[in-house]
Amino acid sequence: MGAGAGIHHNAASLPTGDEVITYLDLISSVIMIFFSTLQLAVKRRTQLTVSLSLIFLSSGCVCLYYWLCRTGLITAVPRLAHIDIGLTLIQGPAMYSYVGCVKGDAPRKSSRYLAGYLPALAVMLFFCFRGTGNAVVPVWGPAAGGATDRIAFVFGIAADISLAVYFALTARIIWGMFTSGRRSIRPLQGVLLLFGGTFCAFALFSLGFYMEKEALSASGMVIYSVLCVFFFLYSQRYPEYTRPIFREPESAGAGGTKLSGIDLTAVIPALEEFVEVKRVYRDPQISIQSLSVRLGIKTHQLSHILNNRMGTSFKSYINAHRVCEAKTLLAEAPELSILDIGFSVGFNSKSSFNDVFMKETGSTPSEYRKKSLKKVRES
Repeated sequence: MGAGAGIHHNAASLPTGDEVITYLDLISSVIMIFFSTLQLAVKRRTQLTVSLSLIFLSSGCVCLYYWLCRTGLITAVPRLAHIDIGLTLIQGPAMYSYVGCVKGDAPRKSSRYLAGYLPALAVMLFFCFRGTGNAVVPVWGPAAGGATDRIAFVFGIAADISLAVYFALTARIIWGMFTSGRRSIRPLQGVLLLFGGTFCAFALFSLGFYMEKEALSASGMVIYSVLCVFFFLYSQRYPEYTRPIFREPESAGAGGTKLSGIDLTAVIPALEEFVEVKRVYRDPQISIQSLSVRLGIKTHQLSHILNNRMGTSFKSYINAHRVCEAKTLLAEAPELSILDIGFSVGFNSKSSFNDVFMKETGSTPSEYRKKSLKKVRES
């Protein structure tokens, strides 16, 4: 298998198709493992962030495993043979748990949460301690043989079916959020991006695997590694994609006393309407006290919603929307001065506008405008 098998070439020639796929497996694995670890390092560890990290970590380990198989190095560690089956069994529960957490389902007890991963652990231990006397150690690519481990093949089919079932259950949750009538498509963008990208990558990889088209499988892994990096950076800029977008009212004992009598299904959409549609952030005098009065709740209740439900503070929430509109005006309204833009979106001084904009984007308003206008001219 592979276009370059048996072809002799000198050191200066281009890499063969097999070599490119092998490199892509290794690069994809390093990217996904690194960013999945970084996900936990920079964000508060909750079931949501742990599940998201597990999605990419398991996929990165699968890529690393395929790299070991393609290079033949798997023969040096035969007890890792078919560990990809167990890793596949991790991805389904992790995706299902992530989407459930984003939906706002109450975090499950640790024992119940971990129970979803017991089949993966059991399968990995089975193959690890099975012994390799009668087992076939998978070696793919130019060094591949023709033998097939039937037990591993059956387990692999079962793992793929399990993943497909979890995909269906996850899609059902997403569809329920979309058709609930309480949310617009915008808050679901992050979930749809991750779920859609994962589904496409999984479909490409599965097609490549069962059709023995390694280029397809490699394409799926590359797409997934790019998705991993993009989603991590995207969620840093838009933290709502790694926090619940909908939450049922809490009961007493879990913060319920602070939100007693509050209907979050009404308050959170109302908050988003005030800020995103009515753009109250344009008022330089806007405060958490005045906004809570408009919402008909107490100040400490709004603070609790922002901190614990939306993962931000009032100041950061308002400034993020100010900067977002300022970026649009800087790029699309060159006739306006930077100071005019700063005042129009709610900042009360040029220095505060510059400081917040720099913190949010990594560049000053003038630098951002120059880059934006340059892109327009080049296009």
